[in-house]
Amino acid sequence: MVVFESDMFEPSKALSREVVILEGSRSDLSVVEKIMLKRALDSMKNAYAPYSHYKVGAAVLALRGDRVERIFSGCNVENAAFSPTSCAEVSAIDAAVSNGFRKIKSVLVVTDSKLPEAPCGRCRQKIIELGKNAEVIMASSRNKKILKAKIKDLLPHHFEFF
Repeated sequence: MVVFESDMFEPSKALSREVVILEGSRSDLSVVEKIMLKRALDSMKNAYAPYSHYKVGAAVLALRGDRVERIFSGCNVENAAFSPTSCAEVSAIDAAVSNGFRKIKSVLVVTDSKLPEAPCGRCRQKIIELGKNAEVIMASSRNKKILKAKIKDLLPHHFEFF
């Protein structure tokens, strides 16, 4: 028998904090963000999604040291075994890291769904490890709507090994 007691737990202050997600349109994007969107849309065209038919493109604005910025892009690549599937965000982050960029300033993810979608949990963890204050910009290829949030708002209780 399972017993549920509503008085068993006290609400956590950490869980009751405000999450800020800004809504806007593509015209609200900065010049760099518009370039990121173009790169993500271009990458999305190369997505390999024969199973889900859910194409995703991503662009990461990465930093080397405190000055050098560069945009890396990626797309999702599915696999029949599913678990080795690569998300677009992971592809772009891995490209940045393999080129010596260890900090993420922002990530733009674009999908072919009706509305902007947020990165999955695995991608959120990967983003926050390299960009604790990274901004996540979410877009759809089907409309002009844009959502923006800080990664720490999308993944408030992330895993930390140390």
